[in-house]
Amino acid sequence: MAVRGRVLAATLVAAALTATVAAGAAPSGVAGGRRALRGMPLTVGRDLPGTRARTAAPTAASSYLRSRGTFPNWFRMGGPAVRRALEAPAGSPATTLPSPLGAAARAAAGRPPRAVSGAAAWPMLVSGFPGVFTQGVTPSDSTGADGPGGYLEAVNTEVALFPPGSATAAATTPLGSMVGDPAANSASLCITDPQVIWDQASGRYYVVALDCNTSQLFYAYSTTSAPQGLPSAGGGASAGWCTGYFVQYAPQVAGGQALPDYPKLGDTQDFLLIGVNVFEFDANGDELGVHADVNAVPKPPAGPTCASAQDMTASATRFSDLQASANSLGITQAFTPVPAVQADPSPTGYVVASQQTPDATSEGDVVDVYTATEGPGGSSISLSPAAGVKVQASPWSQQAPAPQRGATVRLDTLDPRLTNAWLAPDPSHGGVPALWTQHTVAGGAGSTVAWYEISPTASPGPAVLQGGVVAGSRLWAFNGAIAPDRTLAGGGAFGDSMVLTFTASSSTMYPSMEMVAKVGSAPRSAWVTARAGTGPEYDFSCFDLLAPSCRWGDYSGASPDPTVSPAGGHGRVVVVGMYSVLTRNGQGTDWRTWIEEVSPAPPTAVLAAPSAVFQTTSTIGVGWTGAEGAGTYTLRWDRAPAGGGFGAFTVKPEGAGTSDVLAGASSGTYCFSVQAADAAGFAGPWSQADCTAVPLDDRGLRRSGAWYAKSGSGWYGGTYLAGWRHGGTLTAWVQARQLALIVGRCPSCGSVEISFGGVRPKVVSLAGAAAQEVVLRLWTFRRVLSGTVTVTIVSSGREVQIDGLGVSHA
Repeated sequence: MAVRGRVLAATLVAAALTATVAAGAAPSGVAGGRRALRGMPLTVGRDLPGTRARTAAPTAASSYLRSRGTFPNWFRMGGPAVRRALEAPAGSPATTLPSPLGAAARAAAGRPPRAVSGAAAWPMLVSGFPGVFTQGVTPSDSTGADGPGGYLEAVNTEVALFPPGSATAAATTPLGSMVGDPAANSASLCITDPQVIWDQASGRYYVVALDCNTSQLFYAYSTTSAPQGLPSAGGGASAGWCTGYFVQYAPQVAGGQALPDYPKLGDTQDFLLIGVNVFEFDANGDELGVHADVNAVPKPPAGPTCASAQDMTASATRFSDLQASANSLGITQAFTPVPAVQADPSPTGYVVASQQTPDATSEGDVVDVYTATEGPGGSSISLSPAAGVKVQASPWSQQAPAPQRGATVRLDTLDPRLTNAWLAPDPSHGGVPALWTQHTVAGGAGSTVAWYEISPTASPGPAVLQGGVVAGSRLWAFNGAIAPDRTLAGGGAFGDSMVLTFTASSSTMYPSMEMVAKVGSAPRSAWVTARAGTGPEYDFSCFDLLAPSCRWGDYSGASPDPTVSPAGGHGRVVVVGMYSVLTRNGQGTDWRTWIEEVSPAPPTAVLAAPSAVFQTTSTIGVGWTGAEGAGTYTLRWDRAPAGGGFGAFTVKPEGAGTSDVLAGASSGTYCFSVQAADAAGFAGPWSQADCTAVPLDDRGLRRSGAWYAKSGSGWYGGTYLAGWRHGGTLTAWVQARQLALIVGRCPSCGSVEISFGGVRPKVVSLAGAAAQEVVLRLWTFRRVLSGTVTVTIVSSGREVQIDGLGVSHA
């Protein structure tokens, strides 16, 4: 629901109803001094079938919005004003949702295979498919988690389960039914802000959502690692799920409301951690203040039986009113605490929060890190005071709304709060635990996504291992999510690379889902489009006169695939994000979601042949090893003749083959490289070149003295030159970095001297066991040299056999 500043944060509109949102920063009269972090008992319960959670009309939130001059909390679709808002701009074409793009469709849509040069990795699109969306609701709040049982996606008001390897949902269910909210069928329903994680420690999926009418955080969990369905409206242990558990927030003032907004879900080995911004209102709707909490809820015991409320309340703790670390901006309270999701189970967890004022200024330059430490056996949990790490050279500031093609209304880019975090060991930094997180800040064309990898255990305090900004000079970047490529399959692997997904938009670009990747210490990749928008976002949320921007976000999702084999070069990350279409369907939902499995790096093929520096035939065999995720290969080569430099590449598509033969090659140096492309048509970098030299035949050498041309099988080109007289010479002008002489040997053969420019000559004996096409390596230079090679007979009366000259530029 993402309340921010003093502006309306979210408008959740079901097909016939819009649900609430509220709030803003603490006014100047609210006390905000630094208070000690405190742990308090947490009110947790579980509604039994047939009972109903505490309900209270959100009078305080509604009054607050009216006092700010913003539009009311509830809208009914179909009114004249709404219908006018849904009308498309003149000349805008109607579009339909395209089917998943394969390589051919991607090329037809203007996305041909793209090559990458240099050291930067290119994220590889492994497979993608449409996610779910809900008509008449905005923003999407799209998120999800990948696990052994498939991908679990959640958007506002709906959840879908996609089995492993399937692009079709096996089950969908309303968000209220998913978490067991007993008010799911109530006309006053406001169920929003879903969060989903796959928990490696317990082997379960967890889902959390906010009921903003009752100020309850409802949550549910799977009883197995591979649930076969989703809960129905009845709740309970349906389809392998336990539902209806809740965290209750009670108002400080009778008749008021305490709204635990924008929940964020993470974990430790034995606890779920739920971070929230808590907005307090009195009975008159006046704002009392805002603070940040972290709720620690013990995970249920193993087994298919649903835990009782007593089991879930044992050792539950609320860490209330999180304070910021010392800073120069006068910020005292944390805002939007985000518990990290653990890729590797650990009794120590972390919570991050961006230091920013929760009002219109949104300034900050520090990320606060809180350490969650379990007691022995997971019997208790504590949360340390904040330790700040400076992540920006100068304070960030509130970013502007983003323009979009085809509409004058702009897209809300939220504010600089952090929106997701992952914890995983990073092998490139000695295996230390690393926090990966990101947020949107001002910069570039208007908004950028800044990302950080933070070591929370560094001394004397947390330290930034690496970070960067995804920015465009003409494109707005916002609505990000990040995850490392860590997998625990096979005991654990990877974790030094990341994938970051985000939305991009501009006056010439429809809102689209983009991504970048970074592999180890290599430079960050260029942007890759996962799903291009086909129309502008143009819904009912775009036309508030006081805040004229369309709701978007409020977050995307990213999670590592925990089942990827460690035998590959990298792990994989599954991302979900938004793009837009123009529907003209009268419902006003132009956003769609797309789920994509991504490798941080593209498929890379490695040449296995040719391996010899000098050939003795005119047929060159080329072979390469296949790459995980590769669909097709392309081979290229260029040639440098013995007396010249390299020319243009010859490029040959190889399809799925992994070998080729180049027959009838002329003399010169041939350098081969291969490129792999994924199933979506995106090509990785060209491999490192392997070079080999085809000899300059004896017939191409200039003769002086008594030389005799002879022929016979087994000789290069079927011929060789024989000489007996002292002083006979063979010459050729070449450009070479390496030189070799192709000769024949015999027991009575003589000797030759080879000279090249100013290099000290070499005398070699050709006597030996009888053999044809012997390669005598002569010189290797630091660079290509030009000059005349001279072969001189220095013996008398003994035959020398010269078959050719090896000249290599490589």
